[in-house]
Amino acid sequence: MYSFNCVRNSYIIGFSIISLFMYFFWVTIYFIFRGEGTLPLYVKSYMVISPIIWIIAALCVAGYLFENKKGYKIYYLNIYMAINMIFANSIVLNAGMLYFIGMNYENQDVFNYWLYNLFILFMSMVGLVLFGRNAWESEVTRLTKFLRNLGIVIIIGTLLALAIIWIVAPTIGDESRAFFIELMFLALTNLLNIRAFFHYQLAKDEINGVGKIDSESN
Repeated sequence: MYSFNCVRNSYIIGFSIISLFMYFFWVTIYFIFRGEGTLPLYVKSYMVISPIIWIIAALCVAGYLFENKKGYKIYYLNIYMAINMIFANSIVLNAGMLYFIGMNYENQDVFNYWLYNLFILFMSMVGLVLFGRNAWESEVTRLTKFLRNLGIVIIIGTLLALAIIWIVAPTIGDESRAFFIELMFLALTNLLNIRAFFHYQLAKDEINGVGKIDSESN
């Protein structure tokens, strides 16, 4: 099933090399200039969480994790889509980590901006789900139209919110440029997630329409 495989092996997962490069880049930058003793807890925590997300996404694509051996099921489709969204946000957050490491180097407490950042990314996922789950429904109702339009508003709003943070966030040098890079990655991964949701809907319709399809036949 082509659409099912497009969700599982989306272009977002292909960003794993970029994500891995960014992770090692900002970790290397930090340890060269600062040393691990001054890392705030939220940075230390993310240093552990980020590679775990990358490993899960890589294992999923390689077929070692959540392999649909018993046929094409919506259960697996939902898992693949969730991994896509979480992994996409890890890519975005990896881009913005240079700001928090740079400001930590200057002994500036920017934990509140870390929380703003996480909230923006969470709301971005909410907007994507509302839009993606309702944009290509076969039966269009007032509710699906409302949820689709609400999703669009939230997606645009999160991009604007991140742009505002890029402008107003305190900075000593050019650390806030990391938010601009993060903004570009968020816009790009949003587009890729929307593409994945399009195939998600097609795959879901095929599964519901023809029932269980044996994975070995494709």
